[in-house]
Amino acid sequence: MYPLQQSNELENQIPYTPRQPDNILLHDLITFESCSNPLHHHPAAINSPGKKTQQIAESKEKKKNQDNEFKLKRIIHRDIERQRRQEMANLYSSLRSLLPLEYIKGKRAISDHMHEAVNYINCLQKKIGELRERRESLMKKTGSLSSTTSSGNGSAADSCLPNCLSVTVNPCRDGVEILISSGPKEEKFSLSRVLKKLLDEGQNVVSCVSTKANEITVHKILSEVPEDWTSIHVMSLQQKLTNAINLDSNSE
Repeated sequence: MYPLQQSNELENQIPYTPRQPDNILLHDLITFESCSNPLHHHPAAINSPGKKTQQIAESKEKKKNQDNEFKLKRIIHRDIERQRRQEMANLYSSLRSLLPLEYIKGKRAISDHMHEAVNYINCLQKKIGELRERRESLMKKTGSLSSTTSSGNGSAADSCLPNCLSVTVNPCRDGVEILISSGPKEEKFSLSRVLKKLLDEGQNVVSCVSTKANEITVHKILSEVPEDWTSIHVMSLQQKLTNAINLDSNSE
């Protein structure tokens, strides 16, 4: 009788808890897992290894493109530099071909060639100035001869013909320069006799140019002479040419 009574008392002491459905427990478990695991808050983080691999591949591709672009720039720069050096070499070669041999003889450096080119240009400018002054002087002489000839009559002009001829011989770089000015009756003056006289003296006539202004004709003759010629030879040649011209005029 006593054991049965104790069993009933135990049943009265244990509280009654109603049984919950299984789906409620499963929902609570999922909720707990999601709260405890931060990956459930970021679904994209599940694919993070693949995304990292893609980023690495993109970085490598970008670096490869940069390397290719750098190599292309180097190739273009090398070609431009090669073309520039070739053009400069052609210009230096053209410059050397324009300079006389005595200016570049024994000089190989480009800086020396440039310096000698400047000297050559200055020398040419100086010669041009000298020739300009000589031309102006000749023009003044021919102008005075023209005024003297036009002031006289025909017989006076014929009588002063020998005096209207002037011969000037000047030394130049490669020989001598001969200037002969004649009056209006130039048909009595034979230029061939002067050229023949120069050949007899052993000279080589390089050029002969005639210019006429105000009825005055100026003949310019360039002739090569031996290297041992002095001012005495130049004066002697001038006198010989003058005598040859006067002899030719008197014979006419």
